[in-house]
Formats: sequence, structure tokens, C-alpha cells
Amino acid sequence: MTGAPHGCSPGVPRGAVPVTANPFPDGAAVETPFPLTPEQKDGPRDAWPWLPAVVLHQCGPDEWRVLVDARELATLDDGSPAPDGTPDSELCYPAVFRDASEIRRPGEGDR
Repeated sequence: MTGAPHGCSPGVPRGAVPVTANPFPDGAAVETPFPLTPEQKDGPRDAWPWLPAVVLHQCGPDEWRVLVDARELATLDDGSPAPDGTPDSELCYPAVFRDASEIRRPGEGDR
């Protein structure tokens, strides 16, 4: 993960979901679909590319909050695009909610 989980809400307190039921533990490297362009955002969700992400926490029995860790999506604290050369510590990334069908381990889609 190259950026802080900026804008992450606390969600459900840890321990509210049994740890043994969590296939995607906090901090796990995963991939999730997310649009890179306005055209993709307006298009069908199943056409979005799978991008690197990090699990922030499990929010429910089948819901996780993940940080999409793709440099091309990075912004500054004010939401403006991050210029090339911006230090990693100043980058913000989108955090989204996903169910298990929208999370996979890296490389699972390449098989």
C-alpha cells in the first residue's frame, strides 16, 4: 500500500464479525473492480478493470472496505489530481465497499 487509507470510516467495530469467517483479513493484498476513466464509470460495472487494493476491514458477513491502491487514481488531500512526483505520504486513494464477488486475490483472474 502506498497511501494512507484516507477518508476511511470506522465501519463496524472490529470483533463484530467472527475472524474465522473472514476470507479477506485486514491488510490483505487483493484486487477489486474500479473504473479508471469517466467512460468506464458510466459503462457497465462488469467491464471495470480489476485493480490492486488492500483490505481495510470487514464490515459485515459479506462486505469489506478496501483501499484501491492504483497510482493513477491518487489525489491530494483536497481531492485534486496528484501531480507526478508527489510523495507517497501525501497521496490519497479511494476506499470502497465490496462484497466477496468483487474481491479476489492477486493473480486469480489470470488463470
